[in-house]
Amino acid sequence: MRKKFWLFFVLFMFSTNYLIGSEIEDIENSIFLEEYIGEVKEDADNELVIEQELMIISVDPTKMVDTYSRRVITLVYDTLFVVDNNRNIIPKLVDEYRWVDNNRFYIKLKEGITFHNGSILSSRDVGVTFNRLKSEKTLAYLYESILGIEIINDLEFYIKLKSEDNMLLELLANPTTSILKVMVDGRTDGTGPYWVSNFGESELELVKYENYYENIEKYYKYISIKWDGNASQRLISYINGNADYIFDLYEEEIEQTKNYGLLNEESSIGETYIYDTIALTFGDKYKYSFEERKALHSSLRQNVDTFFPEELVEAEFSKISKDYNLKEAQKNIREAGLYGQEVNIMVLNTGYNMVVAENVKHDLEKVGLNVNILPHNMVSFYQKLYSKDYELAIYNITLSRLSPVMSLDKVLMYDLRDEEITGALQPFITLMKKEEDPKVAEKIFDKILSLLNKNILYIPLEHKLNYYVANEEDRKKFDKLIGFSDEGENNEEIN
Repeated sequence: MRKKFWLFFVLFMFSTNYLIGSEIEDIENSIFLEEYIGEVKEDADNELVIEQELMIISVDPTKMVDTYSRRVITLVYDTLFVVDNNRNIIPKLVDEYRWVDNNRFYIKLKEGITFHNGSILSSRDVGVTFNRLKSEKTLAYLYESILGIEIINDLEFYIKLKSEDNMLLELLANPTTSILKVMVDGRTDGTGPYWVSNFGESELELVKYENYYENIEKYYKYISIKWDGNASQRLISYINGNADYIFDLYEEEIEQTKNYGLLNEESSIGETYIYDTIALTFGDKYKYSFEERKALHSSLRQNVDTFFPEELVEAEFSKISKDYNLKEAQKNIREAGLYGQEVNIMVLNTGYNMVVAENVKHDLEKVGLNVNILPHNMVSFYQKLYSKDYELAIYNITLSRLSPVMSLDKVLMYDLRDEEITGALQPFITLMKKEEDPKVAEKIFDKILSLLNKNILYIPLEHKLNYYVANEEDRKKFDKLIGFSDEGENNEEIN
């Protein structure tokens, strides 16, 4: 008992250490958070409680900007196709499909699928979904090859393309393309196994959709997703039995807990399919020139060998040289006119990111900059991040091993939001989508990554694979429920 108390004390002190003396803005208004009316739980024991690192921004698929929101999107909505854990693309809402020619793709939907409001899924809903996606400025380029939907009848339609797209199925499996119905109040309705009961600033609650077209009788009546930026607190929640499934952990955080003997034999510990690229990103408060970005880049010690994690792409062009020369970096800073300048770095006040921020501060001060670290809570951080109301930021760019190309699209659409670079890369992306040979397509993808690296759109500092901890029974049950989400069946144990 003394050991467990001591661990809680150590973890608590570790988690609060970064907050003492920090001025953290308290902004109550959130970005996309939507308030839902809660439901009284009739059977609270039939509930899965999930805890993750960061807040869910929105339950609208077109506003899905990260992995944290994707988890709920895959439970509330369905896509036409899905990617399984071996990166195979298989039908979900689709009964039949085939290429008619290079510019027309035929689809027949499964019969009897209903939205949560009881209306029946039809070809028209697919058309409305795609029109909505194409009207979104940030998403428009992603669907640039799709001309529209030609409806044959309630269940059958063609997707008409203006050019060949060998990545169409992968696009149709992306949660962003979840088929939805827009309600009168502007909210969106899905066909997934759960519907949103309550959505607040600290928790999202789901209730099982009893008329789901697949058999989910044995699954949880309720799923609660909570968020806490402190990994130690999430692990304490699991150890105390207050949470069943913990996401967004790094290996060293799990090892620390295992060393205290607090994870029992029933705990399943393993890899997810998600990587965090912890990066230094550029905002709009100060427009850094290429020469200034280049000077900053030379001043930082990067703990990465490739622009994207090696497991996502076989890097030839996008390798990163870790040659670090302090004198050369100091010279670059002086020539760029940055010597003696004040630099403000925004960071989310999680323990690991604060450590990264302090390392960045140390590197930049060695070359003659005056660095201020500005910690923020979740809401404040997101608000400033997506309005680009910051100078520099330490930010976790999430990438999926199941779909590296779609991860790149997410980076371009949401993380960078740089129309100039997106436009410049468009010919390469179009060429990649037309390429039939997967090996050649991967080389083009690698070239695209090298262009991002050379233009220093952001500076990757670390690539961190995400892990989970769960009760083994809950893990199997949940993984079967989500089927083809980013977490998958890969539960390789950590030795």
